[in-house]
Amino acid sequence: MVNGFMINGIAASNEAGIFVSKAGDINKDGFTDIIIGAHRADPNGKSAAGQAYIVLCGTFS
Repeated sequence: MVNGFMINGIAASNEAGIFVSKAGDINKDGFTDIIIGAHRADPNGKSAAGQAYIVLCGTFS
């Protein structure tokens, strides 16, 4: 992969990345951040409760 990165969910069955959206500037650094949904994740043993990951965006150098 060139000039990018890959995010793997905890398990393939979580379906992380099916839902992706802009999340606004969560950490107030001037860059729009991203939220990634994993709608079938099982956090804390709760079956298919769902989970979200926040990616704090910025410049890559």
